[in-house]
Amino acid sequence: MPRHSPHVNFLVRASAALILLSAVWWFILLDPLVSGLREITKFVGNLVFERASCELVRETAAGNWDVCVPIDGVHASRKSIEFELARSGPIAFTFGLPVCLAMLLAAPQSRRAWRTLVTGTSVTALLETLLLSLFLVTYAHAVEAQPDLARNAAKKWFFDVAQYLELNVGPALAPFLVAVWLNRDLLWHALGRGEMIERERDKRGTSSKRRRRIAVAKPDTV
Repeated sequence: MPRHSPHVNFLVRASAALILLSAVWWFILLDPLVSGLREITKFVGNLVFERASCELVRETAAGNWDVCVPIDGVHASRKSIEFELARSGPIAFTFGLPVCLAMLLAAPQSRRAWRTLVTGTSVTALLETLLLSLFLVTYAHAVEAQPDLARNAAKKWFFDVAQYLELNVGPALAPFLVAVWLNRDLLWHALGRGEMIERERDKRGTSSKRRRRIAVAKPDTV
């Protein structure tokens, strides 16, 4: 039976783990994760906007979010910006967890596997929460600056790019960065260089065993 390369084995393990974890995420964990994300976002909002006149996030009967972001500054035309965020928005900031865990589970395991999984889950959740909070603030300021955006193309471009990065790029990229940060060999496996890494590791292990055998066999001298 042919032996598959480490790259193929990694892709198979990652795909299987992602399919399984995605099913668990969608059918079991989605509602608790969205609720937890809402509460943490409210907590972050209370820290940032200590004297806010309104609650940062409230859930509607349809499951959407009513968002109220305080606006500071002498040029602000209002004290806060209120808008409704569809439920699909917060959901996008929870999918990073199964992606990060799938990559970490597919990577070669070590004795610290559980610690790595817990750290990956915590850091990914923190990054996704910060990205969501940043997106809400950026969107509110874009609404506040709407009269200027029609006259200032550079300012409009800045807000468009910022919202795109915070809503689309950041949540998708964060779990990959966290997984690679926690397991440096994972990147090489994803790029198809895992076999080279394993050969180097085996070579170092063989050299280390040879040195130990030489040290044991070497007679003591006086």
